Amino acid sequence: MKQASLLLPLLLLLPLMGGATEELRNPFAESATVAGMEEERAGLNQEADKQPRYTPPLERESLNSYQLLGVVLSKKISLGVVQTQTGHQHLVRVGDRLGSAGGVIQAVSEAHLRVMEGDQEHWLPVGAFARPIAPTDGASGQRQ
Repeated sequence: MKQASLLLPLLLLLPLMGGATEELRNPFAESATVAGMEEERAGLNQEADKQPRYTPPLERESLNSYQLLGVVLSKKISLGVVQTQTGHQHLVRVGDRLGSAGGVIQAVSEAHLRVMEGDQEHWLPVGAFARPIAPTDGASGQRQ
């Protein structure tokens, strides 16, 4: 009985709140503003895809355009100092990318950097530019 007495005042207030129950908005229906925001967001994503992506400085040029100036070797870390054609110098380590063909530094030694571009191995000697290394003979380990 108590529930019916609470419901009666609400039913009497409905005409004052804006009309019949058929005119009330469904709270679970998607509103026009939400749909418009989703369309706008989709348009922004398409525009972002058209813009060129950022390329790090050491991935902008071919591998043979970089010069190894020197190396820093310690028990904890091995670093190479690489210079770009524009004269900028960068510290690199094993795992860093180098060159526009997706090269990855595999080793830093006192004489050179060893860089792999796909299945091609390159050496970047201290004081020189990168050069490809002939593949090794699998049985003897000798370079062909």
